[in-house]
Amino acid sequence: MKLFDLYNENLDGTKLIEASAGTGKTFTLSGLYIRYIVEKQLLPENILVLTFTKAATAELKSRLRAQLVECKNHLLGIESVNKSENPQLFNLYESFKKREKAIKYVELSLICFDQASIYTINGFCQKIIDDFNSDCGSPVFQELINT
Repeated sequence: MKLFDLYNENLDGTKLIEASAGTGKTFTLSGLYIRYIVEKQLLPENILVLTFTKAATAELKSRLRAQLVECKNHLLGIESVNKSENPQLFNLYESFKKREKAIKYVELSLICFDQASIYTINGFCQKIIDDFNSDCGSPVFQELINT
């Protein structure tokens, strides 16, 4: 198994992060999220994030928004991330070489963050059913039943 490197991981393709509680999954997802926004110029509505529980989804949304604000402030020099307190975030934000473009996409992402695609697996399935049921012309799937 290859050790995951947040800073050098290729952003092409699908990423699956599987780890035990308290191992930094949310931190890693947040870092990847910001990298996709800055390096690939994606907006929150174009990045799909799935997790298992409603509580994890709510925490992830909150953390992602907070980290976007933190990144924006760091890039603008308002409230810089302290290198000694959080060297990983400091290094991540400092790695964005095209600062104006990074600021632009982080600010745009904050503006449209309410359209972020962050769901539980069940919530995502229900959204697909709701959004595309009429396209299929089938009245079969009207509601996802949680068991």
